[in-house]
Amino acid sequence: MGAVKGAGIASANNYLKSGIHEVVFKSINKIEGSESMELLFVTPDGSSTHKVRIFAPQSAERGTSQFGPIPSQMEQFLAKVKCIIGALDPDLYDKIEKDGEKFDAPDFDGFVKLLKKYLDKKVGTTTYIKLIPTSGNFVGFPGFPARINRDGDLYIGNKFIGEGLVLTAQEAKRIEEAANAKPTSMAKKEDNSDLD
Repeated sequence: MGAVKGAGIASANNYLKSGIHEVVFKSINKIEGSESMELLFVTPDGSSTHKVRIFAPQSAERGTSQFGPIPSQMEQFLAKVKCIIGALDPDLYDKIEKDGEKFDAPDFDGFVKLLKKYLDKKVGTTTYIKLIPTSGNFVGFPGFPARINRDGDLYIGNKFIGEGLVLTAQEAKRIEEAANAKPTSMAKKEDNSDLD
């Protein structure tokens, strides 16, 4: 029972819904026993929260799709982190743009520790985040912000944190579909021929 010590009942009303929200950055932490880190954002009035869990990449190899090459898990991970740094610590972002090779760690734990060293100083920073439906009733950042252009260069094609956020047509459609979704009717049918 130690694993649930202090766990309270959460209200679904406390979590941010899909859309673009003004938030305050509260924390970044490595999740013990998991190759992931979690960032916590809270609305300025403290009424709603959003936790973002980002998992360690499992591969540095690019894939392919019917449209050409796609970024590796490592590139997607680093693109997300770069976007977060850009929104919370523009000075660090500029340093990474000039000399990004120095911002390095031997493993995932070391990388989160390094990131935490810088971003802990930015707790209390106000920014904006974009949340879209993921699965079920959950929302999160767009999953794949990085893209590859025709020349094979990596770029960030979907900004999800910071100033000037906009929803793409596809994201707006997903939000609308999620808002209008109705549960499947499980009413008993008079005709049981389907069961037969």
